[in-house]
Amino acid sequence: MKGVSSPVIPGLPRDPPIRRKNGARGSSSRQIVVEIAPMRVALLDCADLRRARPAFDRLLARDGGKRGVVHLEPDQALHIVCLGEAIDRADATNSCQNSERDMGVSFMWSPKVAQQRFKQMLDYMYGPGDYGVFHIQVYNGQGLNAQEANADKHVGARLAWPFELPGGRLLEVGVNAMRGQFVVNHGTAAAGQTLYSFNSSGSTGNRSYRDERLNFYMYYPPQPWGFIAEYTLGRTPERQANGRVENSSLSGGYVQAHYQWKYSDVGLANIYARYQEYRGGIKFQTGAPSGKMSELETGIAWQPDPQWEFTVAYAFSQRNNIFLTDPGTATTPGVQREQYTNLLRFQAIWFWN
Repeated sequence: MKGVSSPVIPGLPRDPPIRRKNGARGSSSRQIVVEIAPMRVALLDCADLRRARPAFDRLLARDGGKRGVVHLEPDQALHIVCLGEAIDRADATNSCQNSERDMGVSFMWSPKVAQQRFKQMLDYMYGPGDYGVFHIQVYNGQGLNAQEANADKHVGARLAWPFELPGGRLLEVGVNAMRGQFVVNHGTAAAGQTLYSFNSSGSTGNRSYRDERLNFYMYYPPQPWGFIAEYTLGRTPERQANGRVENSSLSGGYVQAHYQWKYSDVGLANIYARYQEYRGGIKFQTGAPSGKMSELETGIAWQPDPQWEFTVAYAFSQRNNIFLTDPGTATTPGVQREQYTNLLRFQAIWFWN
């Protein structure tokens, strides 16, 4: 899940930083954190409190007035974690690390100015968070809830920077890279339509393959218009038409535009559209099938208040079937086929706090 925080007062306007006479940027007054109830936090200037008071009163009334306003130090701020607008992760980026989870160690570093901008970006819905201007990690590489299958570790690195544009708007750009050896589960050779594959020796024994990626991304928070785009390329294990897995090149990415409509102090809606493509293998899936696909999705994510999100999405999708093939035998694997589909999906999320 790509994490981002939803502030306690989504409808509160944000003033751009003030440029002082000496050219330095700063706030019009000392910043404090205001907490209404557990896990509902906003970072505000003291000058904003008068404008924010009506929204505070409504939230306190909804919670039965059980807790008053508490002042905290800025570094004690908590943030609500929300899902990204699109229901699914993009195939090109998710094919690198299934569900974006694994076991390993990381080192992250950001200078103070970058920390402040990352924190400010969290106030925008679906902000990525502070994962470091520089980030290096070593991890197993076999994915979520999977036992390590070889002695080789994956190594990843990241460089990123949050730029401040004229008017106080923010833009984050970055690059990620990783390299390692991934062990493919080729499945069981059998007659039928269940997908399996052979290694280069013509057997279904597990084997390590080179796995490397280079990823570029750009994120512009909704202000109220915004977009996010990623592109990745590299090499990964991929099932070929003859049913054998080879190291093959990969490429793909997505671009997503969205508009955030704040229609009340606590209610908002995000209208989005995303186009994505991927050409490469799905290493985590049994048989490392070819994941060739393209898809256009549009939808709306509606938050009537900070605790609920309802999403409706419609997608036009063209992709390889990564589970079934044409009928094959135990010695001749079946061929993957492209599928065409239109999907209408609904999702409801309750953020417990």
